[in-house]
Amino acid sequence: MKQQKTLKLPIFCLIYFAVVVGCVVLDQVTKILVYDNLLGGVTGNSVPVIGKFLQFTSVLNRGAAFGMGNSQASDIVFFVVTVVGIPMFVYLLLRSRTRSVLSQIAFAFIIGGTIGNAIDRGFYATQGTFFSGGVRDFISFSIFPPVFNVADLFLTGGVFMAIAAIVWFDPDSLVKLIAEERAQKTTQQTADMAVQPTDTATYTTAQPTETSTDIEVTDENDTTN
Repeated sequence: MKQQKTLKLPIFCLIYFAVVVGCVVLDQVTKILVYDNLLGGVTGNSVPVIGKFLQFTSVLNRGAAFGMGNSQASDIVFFVVTVVGIPMFVYLLLRSRTRSVLSQIAFAFIIGGTIGNAIDRGFYATQGTFFSGGVRDFISFSIFPPVFNVADLFLTGGVFMAIAAIVWFDPDSLVKLIAEERAQKTTQQTADMAVQPTDTATYTTAQPTETSTDIEVTDENDTTN
């Protein structure tokens, strides 16, 4: 299997720390500019961007990405998921150092998106309960009912990128493993055919040699005059 060229760990950490920070900053800046300022931070306000196809609509989401599981009872659940998820994604990011760049970017996006929404949950519009903040969503497409934000885009994009890397682009991707197994099987079959004995065997039979010995019999009674 072809070895993936890897960056030194300090350089790797520096690059993807910058990627994660960039994701978080972009998410928070867009929330401040669009949700807080343009939409006034009031749930239900809407501004058309491309007619009815794309609008900025303010929604305070207390559930998961794209508004799933929106309820007060989900506060602790999503806090636990965030606390457990971020260290796990950091581990997967470090582990991807020997894999494809796509895999590395994917986990950096997932970490950045998770942190971006976690900041809202922890600090925005808290209602006195543990980790009860709402997530500021504002991107709305007419063909896609759920309202979402930039962090959701990073999360979703990162998941799809990670799947693509695992299936196609990693050095040990499923497609490459299957191709290598088939190649090894073909090579083995070719080698087996090359060493198979021929159907006709050559036998050597030792034939006895016939020795003709002329024995001259002398008749003692035969006298020559």
